[in-house]
Amino acid sequence: MQGILPTVKAAFIEAALDAIDEVYGSLDQYLHDGLGITADEITRLQSKYLV
Repeated sequence: MQGILPTVKAAFIEAALDAIDEVYGSLDQYLHDGLGITADEITRLQSKYLV
């Protein structure tokens, strides 16, 4: 199983990010205000999933 990300069209991702910027001002603000993720949780997720 390759995952879903390779099948997502770039235009859909761009539209989602544009909507996040419009409503929340930034992706970080969306993660905090929209999803309730703390700064510590973001740091842990980044260390786990980002290279």
